[in-house]
Amino acid sequence: MRENCLCVRHGADFANTQIYVVNANGTGQTNISNSAYADYAPSWSPDGRKIAFYRNLGTADSPNRQIFVMNADGTGQTQLTNNAGQNFYPNWSPDGTRIAFQTYFTNTYADIYIMNADGSGVTNITNHQASYASVQPNWYKPHYRIYLPTILR
Repeated sequence: MRENCLCVRHGADFANTQIYVVNANGTGQTNISNSAYADYAPSWSPDGRKIAFYRNLGTADSPNRQIFVMNADGTGQTQLTNNAGQNFYPNWSPDGTRIAFQTYFTNTYADIYIMNADGSGVTNITNHQASYASVQPNWYKPHYRIYLPTILR
């Protein structure tokens, strides 16, 4: 059983949001992302060795949100997505081989994509055409299906 937690700490303007690991009792906060950019939505891999998250490589006025992974100690930070969309909320498959995430290519809709844990094999699994937004995917473990909260527009 994992004895520590992930949290996100940010300043008043959200510009320097960082990922921290903290002991379950609240002690020992350690910044593990140590980035010049804003980092959000950390997700442990099932084996606890990796963390997926999204990073804003742009600014608040001109965002460029991409999915990254890093080792649980913050080393080995690797960018997995590199597209014109805004990529959010990575979530590991129960077996740790894939990551589901939400992407906006316009401000009117969002789709859910799945990729291999190394960033290869990116696949759009919802293919919405501006009338729906699928957000924050979660895996349903017994059958490795994805639960998709959907917003009608």
